[in-house]
Amino acid sequence: VAAVGKHTAVVADRPHRVVDEDNHLVVGGAHMEGSGGLPIAETSPVAILTLPLPKSPKIVYERTFKDLNEETQLRLGKLTLVREEFTCSLERSSTEASLQACERYLPHLFGLKEVFDKVTTAAPTTLKVGWTSALTVRYRTITLISPSFDWEVINVLLVYGILHRNLASELLDSALSSNNAAAFESQSKEIARHLCLAAGVFDYIRETVLPRHGCRPQDPVGELAPEVYTALAWQCLAEAQEVVIRKAVLGKASEGMLNKLCIEVGNRYSGIVNFYKTINGFPADNFSPAVRAYAAYNEVLWGCVYLKYLGIMAYKNAKYGEAVVILRKAMRDLTTEPSRVETQLTPFINKYKEERLYIEKIGKILIYDNEKVYYDPLPPESTLQLGGEGKLVIKTIEFTPPTAVPIELTFLDNSSCVVC
Repeated sequence: VAAVGKHTAVVADRPHRVVDEDNHLVVGGAHMEGSGGLPIAETSPVAILTLPLPKSPKIVYERTFKDLNEETQLRLGKLTLVREEFTCSLERSSTEASLQACERYLPHLFGLKEVFDKVTTAAPTTLKVGWTSALTVRYRTITLISPSFDWEVINVLLVYGILHRNLASELLDSALSSNNAAAFESQSKEIARHLCLAAGVFDYIRETVLPRHGCRPQDPVGELAPEVYTALAWQCLAEAQEVVIRKAVLGKASEGMLNKLCIEVGNRYSGIVNFYKTINGFPADNFSPAVRAYAAYNEVLWGCVYLKYLGIMAYKNAKYGEAVVILRKAMRDLTTEPSRVETQLTPFINKYKEERLYIEKIGKILIYDNEKVYYDPLPPESTLQLGGEGKLVIKTIEFTPPTAVPIELTFLDNSSCVVC
């Protein structure tokens, strides 16, 4: 029996839902304040995809130029060790330690870049830069060799961005594992900062480094596609906004504000999916299946999270039939079950399933209430105004290269190449 007046009664066939004195549905015997009687969770889906790190064989900088004097060889030998510390850390150290090792190498990287930019045939090099691919399936275990130092810059900066992303993912997992809202609140700003830093690094590679890269491998490689870096930067911003949305939910933000934030996340993932479809000369199946699947399923998920809040708004405004139609659409769109393409997708898939079950729970309650209590006609789905303008509240943190460490090359004939 559903209570219509100022009485409390058990709703038929739903033992865990009762109606309070204001005719608001109560779940589990406790009214969720501000929810309009619906079981509004104080969380929202958030996950950050970790990306694999590439590998690189040793570069002996002191042997890349002929006829260097002993002092110059010793100086370059120290740079060889700094680089080796960095590349070894990618296989043996924690994400935070690898990030620190990368930051120690970066000033020397840009110093060396200036050297290799200015050397001429008077100072020929035997440089060979090799990296496996973090993004291209075919080259995950095959080292791509290039005589261009820009290949080194591209990969080191890509690793730098990935490390910021992966550290953000670890911080998020730690904050969520405690199931404590305060723990998430305290870490949320740092998580978003690492993602925005990564977005800035990816933008810098696309805008500054790629246009000047010379010798490219013949086969299409994800590291050389501008669209990939746009997609990675957008992914970082979308994930950072997911952090903001979860924080907004904890702060009991209005559904109207949540709608705008969710629309923007969904739009970002839609754009990412399109970027991966338009990579010139790059077979889609050669690009990381985990990254592509992550973007595609997030596009669906965040479209449905938006519908969830839109349906709740309709319910609060007594548009019960409209709320049912909206939630039915969300439930229908979320029927696809993500496959575990790679283990790195596991945290996201868990969040996807959790949100799907929650949307199904709300949808069933709305359908039941309308059929048993409100009897509000269901408008055709085609007549509903779905979609709208999103709002991005996260900004990229622009990457500024560190001050380059100057390197002077002195040869046995006492000639020198000074790079300031």
